[in-house]
Amino acid sequence: MSSFLDELFSRRALWVTGKGGTGKSTMAAALALLASERGLRTLLIDVEANGDAARFLDAGAARYAARQAGPHLFHLALHPEEVLDEYLHVALKVPRVRRFGPIKKVFEFIANAAPGIKEVLIAGKVGFELRAMDGSRPRWDLIVVDAAPAGQVISHLRGPRTIQEMVDVGMIRNQTAWVRDLLEDPSTTGVVVVSLAEEMPVTETAELLAQLPKDVRTPVLGIIANRVIAVPDEAEFQEVASHADGTVKEATSLWLELAHAERPYVDQLKELGPPTVVVPLIGFDRHDLAATKLVADALK
Repeated sequence: MSSFLDELFSRRALWVTGKGGTGKSTMAAALALLASERGLRTLLIDVEANGDAARFLDAGAARYAARQAGPHLFHLALHPEEVLDEYLHVALKVPRVRRFGPIKKVFEFIANAAPGIKEVLIAGKVGFELRAMDGSRPRWDLIVVDAAPAGQVISHLRGPRTIQEMVDVGMIRNQTAWVRDLLEDPSTTGVVVVSLAEEMPVTETAELLAQLPKDVRTPVLGIIANRVIAVPDEAEFQEVASHADGTVKEATSLWLELAHAERPYVDQLKELGPPTVVVPLIGFDRHDLAATKLVADALK
């Protein structure tokens, strides 16, 4: 497992995606936590304004400004209107809009006139943070993006490429060029796909892996099979089931049945090509930092 993490953390940006409900936000938070424990100055970016990943780190309310969530660990959530406000200020030298209402109207106008602008802004913000410096060193050693679900993440990664296909010359094309270079550089950026050992998530993972190389050069570095039923000693389980009765026998038999049902899907994930790691089903009462640490320990 450490070699898997070593490969991931050799990059500077990881986009964590997967079908909705597979636990991608949990895995993004766990990976960011593990990177920070290695001493990497890590920024976890949530592409959704509600910021589930921040909650999984006990980082407080999600906000656009980076908030420290632990040693070497920071978090921010993207608000498209604020990303646009920042872009207009930094790139075009337009004074910052202090009231939310006006910039929201500007964003809505641009979004209606140019579909896909939200994706471009998200890609641009990740690129901006990748290029940000603190003195003579990069501000962040690693950026973990709690990305859009598998069906949408490609549009985010290829946002700069889409603009370049639409605009032949000019400042906007030049600005998207360097973002595209960062997000499609295999030595800088990679994708991690989270799946369950179930038919639909495995199918969507396979479809993403087939489509991604057609749209961008960003590689899939690994697959995480999440919440897999673990049977450390099947012979012992079967022995218990054979001698038990009532609820214990039913529970043991059901656990074995579920584990057997998942195995073909885990095998399918492993056959897709990228390294696949299996994270067992972990029970916890509430999804907070303590729960994220349990998941991180399983990854580690």
